[in-house]
Amino acid sequence: MIVKLCLHCGRHYQPPGIRGRCKDCGRAYDQRHSIERRTRNSAKWQQARAAARRLDGERCTNCGSSERLQVHHIVPLAKGGEKFALSNLTTLCSDCHADVGRGRGTNAGRVSSHPQAVTRERNAHAKKTKSEIENGDS
Repeated sequence: MIVKLCLHCGRHYQPPGIRGRCKDCGRAYDQRHSIERRTRNSAKWQQARAAARRLDGERCTNCGSSERLQVHHIVPLAKGGEKFALSNLTTLCSDCHADVGRGRGTNAGRVSSHPQAVTRERNAHAKKTKSEIENGDS
């Protein structure tokens, strides 16, 4: 008889488990992640993500890259951050996003081949609202 140790709770279980967990922990894990997948695939998330990227000028707010962009929650959802609030979203390239995920924060002191970051404040003067464009205001 083969017995494995659950990665989550440490209990012994007989294979097959669910993602290296006993059946109870595996089901709870799947349920949690299923909700997260549904949120990421929702129209509301896609709209918030697109709005954040537009607001940041389609550039990484950390290094200025325009390649491999991702939208990052400034305050993690696990710590009470809002899912869709633009004030909690920022655009990062995949390298900077990985650095933030590793706890490195910013690229301070790191030489980048990317142009200087475009912040929302610096980019705001170049944007027109939809009503300004429709009305021909400048």
